Amino acid sequence: MKSNPLNLKSRETGTGPHPLSFLAYPLENTPRHESIINLERSTDFQKELEKKNTQGLSSIYIHIPFCDYLCNFCCYFKVLKEQTLTSKYLNFLKREIKLYSETEFINTSKFSSLYFGGGTPTSLSCSQLADLLDFCFDNLYLLDDAAVTMEGCTYNYDKKKLNETLFHGVNRVSFGIQTFNDSLRKILNLKDNSSEAIVAINNAHKVGYEQVDIDLMYNLPTQKIEEWVSDIEIAIDLGVESISLFQLAIYPQSDIHKSLDDKKDKELTDPTKEIEMYLAAKDILIDAGYKQKSYTNFISNNQVKHKGISDNYLACGPVAYGSIGKYVYRNTISLEKYFHALNNYRFPFSELIFLSKDDEMRKYIIRKLLQLRIDIKDFEDKFSLRPQDAYPQIFDELITKDLVLESENELKLSHIGTAWGDNICRAFCRPDWV
Repeated sequence: MKSNPLNLKSRETGTGPHPLSFLAYPLENTPRHESIINLERSTDFQKELEKKNTQGLSSIYIHIPFCDYLCNFCCYFKVLKEQTLTSKYLNFLKREIKLYSETEFINTSKFSSLYFGGGTPTSLSCSQLADLLDFCFDNLYLLDDAAVTMEGCTYNYDKKKLNETLFHGVNRVSFGIQTFNDSLRKILNLKDNSSEAIVAINNAHKVGYEQVDIDLMYNLPTQKIEEWVSDIEIAIDLGVESISLFQLAIYPQSDIHKSLDDKKDKELTDPTKEIEMYLAAKDILIDAGYKQKSYTNFISNNQVKHKGISDNYLACGPVAYGSIGKYVYRNTISLEKYFHALNNYRFPFSELIFLSKDDEMRKYIIRKLLQLRIDIKDFEDKFSLRPQDAYPQIFDELITKDLVLESENELKLSHIGTAWGDNICRAFCRPDWV
């Protein structure tokens, strides 16, 4: 079965600045602005939802598209917060969650993780966050030890809000720090300075969160490797339990792209410096006692609530993508169409794909490579052949180039392979996937 050629000239970034975008596969790279899916295909999906979930633990992603302030590098779907729109959105978001919770599949699902992303979920008020969290716990079966994560910005996730979300069930916070260097923070148009960001991280620990995750970005304009190493060392000194590393992705529609000349743009897409920075950070983190859980994420040894990626993940909110049974779907990007669909008690997705066996195998391999390794026997039990036999050409190339290591029981990314993780995942996508 044909796959994409392996690209080692420039590093991929999933379908966005976050490699978990590959979880959307085989949905297309760019969200469509089309109408809500036609009734016939929607009916097929609803039949899937009428079945009991016998496939193990599930996850939930909830998208909050609002921001108090727009960063210049972000390409995720977001809008500036406006109170009337925010209240309307939350009402329809709860209607979507309720629609799913009343189906047999979701009603019989046990959720090991709940993740609020955006946008900026902490742009919501304390009362709005408390109400939404209570609604989720009331309508979905969350395990007692479920990882409940709230993404937030350091400038609006204050001590009061940290206390409120902790009281209503959040046990893990995730801050988009990006960098502790104030000169670089200004280039990214981040609202607060590094001292204020550090205060927010310390407050999260003081309030009682046992798990604080931060995102750090490398290969920023003018960034030196010494400055990048300093960011990693500061994060370690702060005792954060989880650190995710992302290279800066420059998109034509982003404001930061408009501020770069051709020379800077070319420098930022050169993989040599990126790989040097990535591997330097990886070595420092491992030496400091962190374990690598994916090719972007490292966790400290005492972190206990790190959950893997579930086969089934419910996703709610505009442009959110999910996977239920043999279907993957993505919600409409249009708030107007999102409201209209839910006003008529219809699921608000604009894309829906029934997975073929080939899709399922590719999706499985991509998902496992995100987590560094493929269990050969597990793949064989599911699909009646080994992954190397399903896609011999690409695995032969990856093994020959020492990007993937092969043993009797598993296939895993090599040390240098982790630096090319997105490219390796892309190689397992269908050739027509864009």
